[in-house]
Amino acid sequence: MNAVRPAGGAPPIRVPQDVIDELLARVDLLDLVCESIRVHSDAQIHRAACPFHTGPGDPMSLDIDADTNRLRCKVCEFQGSAIGWLMYHDGLTFQDAILELARRTTIDVGPWIDASRSVHARRLSLALLDQVDQVYVDALAAHPAPAAYLARRGISPGTAARYRIGYAPPSIGVFDGALVRHHRRLWQQGLLIRKTDGEYRPRFSDRLTFPIRTDVGETIGFGARTLRDGTGVKYLNSPGSPLFSKRHAVYGLHEALQSWSDPSDTPFLLVEGYLDVLALAEHGFPRAVATLGTAVSEHQVRQISRHTNTLIACFDGDAGGDRAQARLIEIALPLLDDHQHITIARLPAGEDPASLLLASGRQPMMRVLDQARPIEEVLLAQLGTGLDLDAISGKAALAARARPVLKTVRSHALSARLIARLEHVIGLSWSED
Repeated sequence: MNAVRPAGGAPPIRVPQDVIDELLARVDLLDLVCESIRVHSDAQIHRAACPFHTGPGDPMSLDIDADTNRLRCKVCEFQGSAIGWLMYHDGLTFQDAILELARRTTIDVGPWIDASRSVHARRLSLALLDQVDQVYVDALAAHPAPAAYLARRGISPGTAARYRIGYAPPSIGVFDGALVRHHRRLWQQGLLIRKTDGEYRPRFSDRLTFPIRTDVGETIGFGARTLRDGTGVKYLNSPGSPLFSKRHAVYGLHEALQSWSDPSDTPFLLVEGYLDVLALAEHGFPRAVATLGTAVSEHQVRQISRHTNTLIACFDGDAGGDRAQARLIEIALPLLDDHQHITIARLPAGEDPASLLLASGRQPMMRVLDQARPIEEVLLAQLGTGLDLDAISGKAALAARARPVLKTVRSHALSARLIARLEHVIGLSWSED
């Protein structure tokens, strides 16, 4: 089978091969593929249904080699690296594929690629995404199943409308009408996937859609949730593009800013999921925002901190929530200034904000938030994990663990509070030596 041409007709630019090799070495191809399709892993073998062909053949024909960071389909013979995946699957140009890999690493490709895009091209892309947003909203109104799902989750039509929740039907026909001539542009925005036979299919099929907006309300991408748990990847996001990076975007930020006349004086809630944000808004907590299915990033913390001095993190009551909590603390310590405060709320085991609110209502959630602990208290508890703090050896070990962490703290006020707690636990005056 012949492969389709990726987006853009210009030949690749002359990025040095050693730079390309370093980009490919630093980005995990398996993780990249898993962001968009379901991968089945058995020991060191990773296979998936190939999105680049149709017709009969091995349904799990796409092999992803984690050792070489390459993939190959046994049926259509598509093969390539992370660059090829981004170009053919996500519709990126060669330049944008390189830029997307650079965004995922610390490698600067500025000497070879100008990351800026024309104002005109950005406006065209934003206008197209606005049209898609309306298409999905209209589809939700026309299909009873997704609306019924929202109702079962306790989300009212008013909240769904405020956050512009939509529905992506299984058929590409959703993009008929005004968008029928824009399939290639929809592909380049990651909303369609193109097969090797030249046909397009929707990236999001039979899923709720959640428009992801900038703080000023520009739609830059979408999240999508399956309506049928246990039948594939639960959540998908738009792929990376010049407009959208899920490590940079914050879901619900625009709506949170619209909910209060002076949001800098009121706390924001940071949670893990789209439905958590909706459930909190439904129960009178409109200043909730969420990461996009990934660990919280430095850019996201900086973006939220520009709009509020007080943040309450409320992650899920499971191992993933524990990891998110530890990651947030690691990121926040060098960023917070003396006027900024983070507290961390602990949900009951197995609960997330949406499940707790659906089962028990507003009051239990209020108690969880009222019991949020300062970041320094949670940090100290983490540092003391596994230590006998009644013994001298345990206290000495805690001090040894705390010393390098304290050096990362930017805020003098936070540093003083942390040292005071340490001194109380170890029973000695703290020394910087």
